[in-house]
Amino acid sequence: AGTAMRFLTAYFAVKEGTRTLTGTTRMKQRPIGILVDALRKLGAQIEYVEAEGFPPLCITGGHCHGGQLTLPGNVSSQYISALLMIGPVLADGLALELTGDIISRPYIALTLHLMADFGAQAEWSDDRHIRVYPVPYRSTPYYIEGDWSAASYWYEMMALTPDQEARVVLSGLSPGSYQGDAAVARLFEPLGVHTRFFQNAEGLDCVELTKHPVQTERMDYDFVNQPDLAQTFVVTCAMLGIPFRFTGLQSLRIK
Repeated sequence: AGTAMRFLTAYFAVKEGTRTLTGTTRMKQRPIGILVDALRKLGAQIEYVEAEGFPPLCITGGHCHGGQLTLPGNVSSQYISALLMIGPVLADGLALELTGDIISRPYIALTLHLMADFGAQAEWSDDRHIRVYPVPYRSTPYYIEGDWSAASYWYEMMALTPDQEARVVLSGLSPGSYQGDAAVARLFEPLGVHTRFFQNAEGLDCVELTKHPVQTERMDYDFVNQPDLAQTFVVTCAMLGIPFRFTGLQSLRIK
């Protein structure tokens, strides 16, 4: 899992001890140099075990002090989130500047929202600078929402089924979600899938998916804020015979 590799690389950089992070043959082909370089600037001790710029990594943690970093805004948001999440435990905190086009802003916003829920103090200073203060996390009871990215596949199945009476109920998804991929509910409406939000008998937020007629002959969309939804919509449009043009997919090259 690329997400686990990137988040654990940052996590182990601030934890005492020496560990090796590795993965499958495919994982060893997925670049991680941008994150490693950034962590090294913060004081981390990380060595490449095999190919330069790729896992496996040998990480000796506990040496990160924090400070200022500059990253291109068009890298995977997972690099940015990994750095932000360790910011509260760095002695100097973290001041992050993002240059160029900033893609996947909702994923960065999601990270900051969740950090705040656990007591961190982090905020956008302006549209290019994020400041994370050295205020440690606190333990708190927390309900983990369902994954809107995964829900998109149920939307796809609903769009493609010939059963006009089909009905799918997914629990744990709320209308006020922090997740950028919650846009899937809106985006599937013209493709023939209607979303109804409700609470079940236990008070849990749910969505009900039902079919209605397709309302568009073409789909044009910039997925810069929801790149993980692209494959769902590519297949759905292809199977429905709906021409499409999707942009904002720069980050997919490294996913």
